[in-house]
Amino acid sequence: MSAKSESTTFGRHEVRYEADTATICVIQDGSLDKTEAIAMHEAIGRYAGYSNPADPIYILADSRKAGSVNAEARRILADTSVARQTSCIAVFGASFATRVVFNLLMKAVSLSSSVKVSSIAVASEAEARAWLAEKRLAHSARAP
Repeated sequence: MSAKSESTTFGRHEVRYEADTATICVIQDGSLDKTEAIAMHEAIGRYAGYSNPADPIYILADSRKAGSVNAEARRILADTSVARQTSCIAVFGASFATRVVFNLLMKAVSLSSSVKVSSIAVASEAEARAWLAEKRLAHSARAP
């Protein structure tokens, strides 16, 4: 496990691990292609390994500058091999079109996988972080 924060950039995109909250932050800046999606998926998998395996993966996705995501990239991002039994994903700043794609992606994941994904798309980063904090609190209340 890592005790420090770190980040990985690829093109204009970034995946950052925030050690203090065990949150994986995904920042998409512009369109995302297959190669970038692979790099994003690998970074998420690496950072997921830093937190307690019994805990959900908490992902905060900044979509304020997000562009299109092609079909190959969507398939890669829907791959749940890096997910745990439970994952929590909060997206903020997404356009209507991005929220639609996100919701379809989450439905596809839930139909094709045993992984339980809780997700939300909200307007602000503060709302997204508050939702993730609620999920953390609920998880810690259930933990033995």
